[in-house]
Formats: sequence, structure tokens, C-alpha cells
Amino acid sequence: MQGFFVLVFLVFSQYVQGQSQVEWIQFQDLQSEIDETPQAVFIFFHADWCVYCKKMELAAFKKAPVINLLNQNFINVKMHAESTDEILFDGQVFKNREVNNRRQSYHEIPLILAERHQDNMTLPFSVILDKNFKIVRRYFRYLSPQEMEKELKEVISVLNDK
Repeated sequence: MQGFFVLVFLVFSQYVQGQSQVEWIQFQDLQSEIDETPQAVFIFFHADWCVYCKKMELAAFKKAPVINLLNQNFINVKMHAESTDEILFDGQVFKNREVNNRRQSYHEIPLILAERHQDNMTLPFSVILDKNFKIVRRYFRYLSPQEMEKELKEVISVLNDK
């Protein structure tokens, strides 16, 4: 019986404090998520070699206010920018066309969302889309937990005004 009360306490304290991690999905699952629940999308592009990507994962995405804002207001996607996966989205196949030609070859999806030439692509790269998949904000830099929280609150306010 004591174990039951411990479990109830843990579940309740988790509910009161908020969620403990960002609920990430893969880009491959985004279409079905949007079809099921149309809402704004937050996408974080990263790479294994990107120090500031790792820093964001260890700092910004571990803070309760950021986690709660992301989980309550967005479908959250984390994607390796150099992925070699073929991804079907909206009836089109996207892939990394430069994988055998360049040392740092980016997948088509971050390049399209960045709307920049491949040589100018910088990581970490985060993009926020409204529920109609229109770009609301782009960030080509490290965001501290405080900056991330501030930016998310601003974007949520803009999205709620639409």
C-alpha cells in the first residue's frame, strides 16, 4: 500500500511541476500529427558535431518553463540536419542530395525551411510554423533558456492573435 501512495505522489508532483522533458517526434511523424491535431510546430535541427546544439539540448530544453511552453503549444520535432533518411511529407519525398558530395551535407528539409543557400546553413537552427505550416520565426543560433522562454511566449502571443 505504501508503494501505491509513493506512485500517486510522484504522478501528482509531476503534474504540479509540469512535464520533465520535451515531447519530441520525428519529422516522419509530423504529417499524421498535423492531420490529427492541427497546431503550431516547433522544429529543432541539430548535428552530432554541433556544440551549441548539444548546449541547447542540455540547457534550454531541460528547463521547466521551456518544456511546458513547448509541450502545451506546439508539435515538437527534432531532426538531425544531416540525416540520410528519405522522408515522405505532403506527398513529396525529401532527402539529403549532397550526402556523398560534401562533408557537411544537409537534408533538403532544413534547407527548404531555412530558405538559404546550403553554404549559409548554420546550426543550431530552430523554426516555428503556424498550424497552416507557414513560417513564423527562424533562429540560426544558440538560444539560452531565458531567450527561448521569451521567444516562445512572444510567438505564442502572435499565434493567439491570428
